Amino acid sequence: MERELVLIGLTISYLVIASVSDIRTKTVDDHISVALAIIGLIGFRPENLWGIIPAIIMFAVAYSTNGRPGGADIKVFAALTLSCGLWKSMFILFAAQLTNLIAFGIYRLICRAKKKEPDKSMAFIPFITLGYLLSIFCTNLI
Repeated sequence: MERELVLIGLTISYLVIASVSDIRTKTVDDHISVALAIIGLIGFRPENLWGIIPAIIMFAVAYSTNGRPGGADIKVFAALTLSCGLWKSMFILFAAQLTNLIAFGIYRLICRAKKKEPDKSMAFIPFITLGYLLSIFCTNLI
C-alpha cells in the first residue's frame, strides 16, 4: 500500500511538471515521459498492457487530424497507461476530453464577450492530469 501511494505521488508530481511545461511552452521534455514509463514499470502488472489501447486510439486521432493532440500529449498518456490498465486509461482519456471540452467552451465564451479571437488550441496534458486525479478519487469511491 505504501509503495503504491509513493508511485501515485511520483506520477502526480511528473504530471504536474508536464502540465506546467505544456501550458507555458506547448512542449514537454521526453525525460518526463520516460520517468512516467519507469514509474509504470515499477508497479507493473501484465494486465496493465491493455491500457495502451486508448493511447493507440489517441495516436490514430492525432495522425488523422494532422497532429492534434500533439506528440507530447500522446507520449505522456502512453507512458501513464503502463500503470493504469485499460479501464482506468479509458476513464482518464474520457475525463480529460470532457473537461477540455468544457474549459474550451468557457474560454470561447469569455473571448466572445471580450471581442477577442481565441487561440485554436489548448494545452491538453493539464486535462490528462485532471483525468488521472479524478480516476484516483472515483476508483476509491467505488
